[in-house]
Amino acid sequence: MNYSKEEIDQVKSYLKVYLEETGRKTRALNECINPEHDDSTPSMSFNRKDNTFKCFGCGVSYDIISLYAFDNNLDYKKDFKDIMKTLIEKYNIDLEVKPTLS
Repeated sequence: MNYSKEEIDQVKSYLKVYLEETGRKTRALNECINPEHDDSTPSMSFNRKDNTFKCFGCGVSYDIISLYAFDNNLDYKKDFKDIMKTLIEKYNIDLEVKPTLS
């Protein structure tokens, strides 16, 4: 199945929920998860405006799809459709209904 930009954006709107479920802070800084960044001071945070989890130290940025891939040692490009399917099922997302999350 190919997903439209709108459907992908709908799934991406669940990042805050995913961050909270995985024990990450959504209202404070987190340590960077980029393995190439030795983070001694928390510098990663949730950006509500664009639904990303971004490090201000090294610049790495994740959406829910790339973060789920990172957390589960998956290849973002190769496993994209499977990740989408998993997230749609996990959050019971109805792609026919427009999201009302704020």
